[in-house]
Amino acid sequence: MEKHPIHAHRAPDLPVPVDESQPRPEPVHPHSPHNPVPQDEPVPNHNPELTPPGQSKAQL
Repeated sequence: MEKHPIHAHRAPDLPVPVDESQPRPEPVHPHSPHNPVPQDEPVPNHNPELTPPGQSKAQL
C-alpha cells in the first residue's frame, strides 16, 4: 500500500500572487464593495413619521 507515496503537503503548481499586500492596479468594478453605487448607499430617513412602529431607530 506504500508503493505510491501521497504528496498531500506538496504545494500546487499554480501561480501564487505575490502582490497580495498591495492593491492590484485593476479597474474597480461598479458593483465592487470598495466602490459602492451611490444608489445602493443607505439613505438617512428624513421622514421619521413615515416609519412604521417598531422600525424607528430613535426608539431603540
